[in-house]
Amino acid sequence: MSRQFRSNLAQTIEAFLEQKHTLGFKYCENERYLANFDAMCAGQFQNETTITREMGMAWAVSLPNESRAGLSRRMSSVRELAKYILRNGEEAFVIPTEYGAVPSRKHIPHIFSHEELQLLFTTADRCFENDKFPLCAIEPSVLLRLLYACGLRPYEGRTILRENIDLDDGTIFIPESKKLKDRVVIMDSTMLDICRRYDEKAKLIVPDSAYFFPSHGRTSKCHDGHWPARVLNRCLINAGITEFTGNNPRPYDLRHTFATRTLLRWMQEGYDLDSCLPYLSAYMGHEKFQHTLYYIHLIPDFFPEILPRVASKFASLIPEVSI
Repeated sequence: MSRQFRSNLAQTIEAFLEQKHTLGFKYCENERYLANFDAMCAGQFQNETTITREMGMAWAVSLPNESRAGLSRRMSSVRELAKYILRNGEEAFVIPTEYGAVPSRKHIPHIFSHEELQLLFTTADRCFENDKFPLCAIEPSVLLRLLYACGLRPYEGRTILRENIDLDDGTIFIPESKKLKDRVVIMDSTMLDICRRYDEKAKLIVPDSAYFFPSHGRTSKCHDGHWPARVLNRCLINAGITEFTGNNPRPYDLRHTFATRTLLRWMQEGYDLDSCLPYLSAYMGHEKFQHTLYYIHLIPDFFPEILPRVASKFASLIPEVSI
């Protein structure tokens, strides 16, 4: 534990974090929030030894320029701490869930067409050539192809460690992904060849990098969380792909496209989806099987010609459509 806590809650916070770490949670961002909460308590509530209503409501005040999602994450950390105190038989105020609640918004993913994917990847190959750091000119095209070809979550792609990608057998080990689930992803021969050629160049430029996609040559640091979105948006603009019927594409939509097109291909080839879906679920690292079934729900929207084949078998999962 790298942070120092100074309030009367210091020992409680440290014990709570130790429990989380013991259970396998990294809890890095939450530890930062709790350090800020501890600083507030040390400055404004020096005599309190547990979380009171006054402390909780003071923490629940939205900060300048704070997003709803940021407020929600900040509230969640202190809420969990209060529940920990209650489980240990002491009194504590739990911040009500309506404070920091993020309104649910249904995001309809953009499923890329074959033409859009081809144009996107071709553009990614050339639109970063003028970047000052040489590796930045070739990283984007590999990242975007990897997100699509392997159905990776954006953060899984950008944080790949060199030791976790085996360019001999074409596998990528994804440790502690969503809900701390490990999995192994297999690349096809085309993606493996692209990664091998990229790695040969990367090792010449940053031979000691711990990450497959090092941030501007820093051996121990990967790109920040906004990098995939910056890369995708720049490619879309340069490719002239700017008109969309629904939401603007996000890096995550490359993963959605992989899953949807995989299911579509299986249907067209006559595979039994009951048998295939568990494999796709495990490959993508879904916590629940229902998360994989979600992609069947998308198919009628983007590929209406396939609807008759799946309507009877998965009718409960497919919405009614009007022609």
